[in-house]
Parts: sequence; C-alpha cells; structure tokens
Amino acid sequence: DGSSNLSATFVRRSRLSSSWWSTGVVAPVGEYAEAYEIDVIDGSSVVRTIVSSTAGFSYSAADQTTDFGSPQSSINFRIYQLSEVVGRGYVREVTL
Repeated sequence: DGSSNLSATFVRRSRLSSSWWSTGVVAPVGEYAEAYEIDVIDGSSVVRTIVSSTAGFSYSAADQTTDFGSPQSSINFRIYQLSEVVGRGYVREVTL
C-alpha cells in the first residue's frame, strides 16, 4: 500500500487429489487444519517467520524496518504449508 505495508495472498496446493486446474474449484486442504509458515529472507538468513492460518499474510512497514532498517522495494519469502504429520511441506520461494 502507500505506506509500504505488504499484504499478499497465494493459492495453496492440496495434499488430496484435485482437479483445480480444470474446474477452478479449490480442493480440500487435506490436513486437520490449514496452516502456513512464511519465512522472510535477507540474503541467506531468515529474519522473521510469519504464521498464518489462511492462504495469505501481511508484513507491515514497521516490521520491515525492524528486520531490514527500512521498508523494502522487494522482499524474498519462503512459503511452507504445514502438515500435522510431516511439518513443513515443500517450499515455494517468491520475491514480492
């Protein structure tokens, strides 16, 4: 937004069989609860982990200043869907 706060959403994958690509209907999560961890990356270091129970997250300008010294024009994130059985699933790395 105009104040350097970042809000992002993403499309999760399901651990169950799904035809989302052909039907557009979101598949069930395939876990007891929907949960994600989003790591904020600075170089090769994780500077913050954001926890979310939805397919989205916010990263405020104040938190960016704490983590980087000022709000950033682009930030690297690693997004993990959590599993009650195996913990973090496969990573999806993005730059926003």
